[in-house]
Amino acid sequence: MSEFTSYAVLGAGQVGNAFIASLLAAKPTVSILILTRSESKSSSLPAEIASSKQIKTAVVDNTSASSMAAALKEHAVEVLVDTVPIYTSDFHNVVVDAAKEAGTVKLFVPSEFGFVTEGGDVSPSQRVAVQKHLREVGIPFVVIQTGVFTEWIPIIALAQTGKFYIVGAGETPFSTTSVTDIAGFLAHILTSNPLSKLANTFYRLQGSRTTMKAAAALFKLPAEHVDAIPSPPGQDMSLLTGLQMLLESGKGSIGWEFEKNADNESLAGSGNKFWEGHVWRTVEDVHGL
Repeated sequence: MSEFTSYAVLGAGQVGNAFIASLLAAKPTVSILILTRSESKSSSLPAEIASSKQIKTAVVDNTSASSMAAALKEHAVEVLVDTVPIYTSDFHNVVVDAAKEAGTVKLFVPSEFGFVTEGGDVSPSQRVAVQKHLREVGIPFVVIQTGVFTEWIPIIALAQTGKFYIVGAGETPFSTTSVTDIAGFLAHILTSNPLSKLANTFYRLQGSRTTMKAAAALFKLPAEHVDAIPSPPGQDMSLLTGLQMLLESGKGSIGWEFEKNADNESLAGSGNKFWEGHVWRTVEDVHGL
């Protein structure tokens, strides 16, 4: 069983809120500290989270290790879960430094929740840099690798336009996992395992394995193959184009192996077995297709 009784979450957004709800469901007596940048952010938490007696909030400067460390130490936080989506290693290494300075944090969950970084070099270099820093300061960590959030599939194809835009052929398999499954899995392993089994581990999750072409068929939308996602007036879709190009390269699969520069389908979803009995949500489940 888990030895942790006190958690902190930085970034109470899509993943953060889902994790907090899952953690409360798995372990109702746990203490959870939400680190926020302002009082207004903490006041906008979902009602089921905000009303829980197990929840506390602390307003911190998330660019200051000392500011965050003081809050972590005051609440004797043992597990720090970083879910802030804006990604630069400089920003997230400050969070790592805060965990080290606090002196109470036994386990760190870095803000990954995306594509494979295990053994990575160029593409996921920012995340690998944070893993390296965690090793340098001596804080054990858990990395959750999930592929594309299932909820985002219509977003990355601009499905709201009535078309399903695909960069390239759209025939390369990629992994997708729902936010609720990601959050539930993380809560499960953190409340079911001691530190000795979690330290410096990587989990490859996969709810569905599909292609952009197959996804278009599921959503019953006409596929339009493009070199770049068209940008509506005043908007820049270059990030979506880059994301789809990554999927087209094969690195969107959670089975990707950087050492071999190839996809190993047997690795995709290899972490699922650590949540025994769980039924993983498919694209059809999430979107009611």
